[in-house]
Amino acid sequence: MFSARNLSVSSNPALKLRRLPLPSAPKFSLTSRDDTNRPEVERYIADKFDARYGARVKQFMPELLTLQCNNDISAAVGFRSAQFESLFLERYLDTTADQQLSKILGYRLARSSITEIGNLVSTWRGSSQLLFIALTELMVQRGCQWTIFTATPEVSKLLNRLGLEQIVLCHADGHRLGHDLKNWGSYYDAKPAVTAINAPLARIMLDEHPLTSELLQLCKPLIAKALGDAL
Repeated sequence: MFSARNLSVSSNPALKLRRLPLPSAPKFSLTSRDDTNRPEVERYIADKFDARYGARVKQFMPELLTLQCNNDISAAVGFRSAQFESLFLERYLDTTADQQLSKILGYRLARSSITEIGNLVSTWRGSSQLLFIALTELMVQRGCQWTIFTATPEVSKLLNRLGLEQIVLCHADGHRLGHDLKNWGSYYDAKPAVTAINAPLARIMLDEHPLTSELLQLCKPLIAKALGDAL
């Protein structure tokens, strides 16, 4: 059985997480490319990246998960399976994501076991925390083994507070984007890194701590409903 504790990882076993107020009547929704509310979600993501980094986001993940509070979007994140297409973050790598991660792990990893995460934004910090926990549950329910994403130091610190162990694959060099770099404003000034997390292990770790376990139990039926509504 894989354990990230056997690897060189970024982690915080002390789980320095403080209780944040929960939103009233939280709801999660899945949005695909053809859904009628897709433009609203994409606009929310683009506006947040513009406000935070001066970035002009023009590409969005095939599927988007949103957290709504009082009928307003409070956080959003996108994802796509590596099985059927190349990943945006593979521009930073010298090889494919599955080959790079396989080399670090020491065993052959199926490309279909990897899901890329991106388009992450939130209105307030507590919504980011809840969204990460919900995303972990969603990935496990969908059979994903590994999530891979570009993490800023701010995101990495939040994952550490949640007790999630991270495997850093490489520095995300914005110059590898070529002319597209001009669209990203100050995003790469933060020196983001390509990072991977084992989803089933992450859920186990979330369930081990009373505070995150409480939030995980809150998210489980909400994610199940979001999956059902998306059918």
